[in-house]
Parts: sequence; C-alpha cells; structure tokens
Amino acid sequence: MTTTSHPCATRKSRALSLGVFVKLAALLLAPGLLAAATVGGSVKDPSDAAVPGAAVALQNLATSQVRTAETDPLGHFAFADVAPGKYAITVQHAGFEDSAANVEVGGVDVTLSIALKIATQETAVEVAGKRSSLANSDPNYLALRNTMPGASYVVHNLVLKRDNGAFAFTSGSFSFVPPVLGRVVAGVFSGEGTFHLTAATSLERRYLHLISGEEIVDEPFRSVVLWFTDDTFEEIKRQAEATDQASAAAGAWH
Repeated sequence: MTTTSHPCATRKSRALSLGVFVKLAALLLAPGLLAAATVGGSVKDPSDAAVPGAAVALQNLATSQVRTAETDPLGHFAFADVAPGKYAITVQHAGFEDSAANVEVGGVDVTLSIALKIATQETAVEVAGKRSSLANSDPNYLALRNTMPGASYVVHNLVLKRDNGAFAFTSGSFSFVPPVLGRVVAGVFSGEGTFHLTAATSLERRYLHLISGEEIVDEPFRSVVLWFTDDTFEEIKRQAEATDQASAAAGAWH
C-alpha cells in the first residue's frame, strides 16, 4: 500500500524545522551561552623589546572580578577560559607608565600587543643660599669654573688645523687659564680670525650647501674660546710672543 503525504502537512513540517533551527541558533549566539575564550598577548618597551615580569590584571567590568598574571621571559601573558563580556586590562612594571585598555570577549580568542612607555623621572633640587645641593664640589672642576685667563701672548698669522677644519688667527692675542692637574686646557683669543671648514664627503658638501648655500665654511670671528685635551697650548705658545699687555679676554671668557 502506498502512502502519500498531504502538501500542507509537508510545508508545516518544514516550517517547524526551520523555526527550531532559528531558535537554536539564537540560543547559541546568546551572550550567556558563548564559549569561553583566551585573552593573551605580548608586552614590549618603546624599543620593541619584550618586557618580562610585568604584572597584568584582567577585570570583568560586570562582576568586578579580577584575574592576574605575569609576563614570561618573552613578554607573553595569557588568561584561559575567559567568559564572554567586557573587561579592563591593565599592565604595570617598574620604570614604565601604567597601560590600560578595554577589551570585549565574544567567544573568540583575543590577542593584544601592549607597548609600554618609559616613566617620566622627576627630580627635586633644593636650593639653599643660591647653591644647589647637587652642585659639583670637585676641586678640579671648581678650579676651572672659577678661574680667569692670565697673561697674554701675541700671535700673527697663526693657523691651527684640526681634521677638516682650520682656525686662522690673523692678528690678536691669546690668554690661557692656569693649569689644572698639570695641564692647560682652555684659552681665549681676541683679535681677527677666520674658521674654515671643507666637508670631507660629497654628502656633507650637499648638506652644507642646503643649509648655508655654500659647500665650504668661512666664518670670521673677533673672539673665540678654545677647550682642548691635546697639545694645543704648547703649539700656540711656540708660535706666540709673550707680552705684558693686560688680557682682553675677560668679556669673551664670561
């Protein structure tokens, strides 16, 4: 015996099946029934290097529940089985500013890349009697800081070459500060002179031309203070003539 179904009954069955599917899909997508996920990532410093040992906190904004973790030697962290919802994540480490962000978990793993900023250092300096408590008290520093140029040496057409630069002292006088630790390390020139510089490479010549319109430097001067750690003092003294004239270097020195 052959049994046939009525067309209306078939359509009702299909409609019922579709309705059940839609309801099941809606239930599966409901926030409370979404699968738990993993929230993880990496913490790095401004140079893109890993930050190990950083304290990471994940707070559920709905329940205020907090979970904590610490970054591993590669700067990684992870929170497993995180329920769907909205969370606040904070990262702390000594020497860096705290980092905070909000994340939303919806059944899919969340991977974060957190860059920490170097913390701003503040230093308080107490000044008593116009003297900082951090002032350098080294006697050699104080000797240089408080000294004045001494006797004068007259020079004519003296040239000092250093690397690609040359100081040409046409006429004038040098005065030097007293020696410290057995060496003279500073002198003041007053008179007429020129500083000349020829760039060592084509790139440097192009840069000079860009900023000055010229590929060489020729800068005249009336006074200059020189600091040196080589034998500049002896080199100048060999080509200079001592004089009893009062030093005119005080203004330039100050």
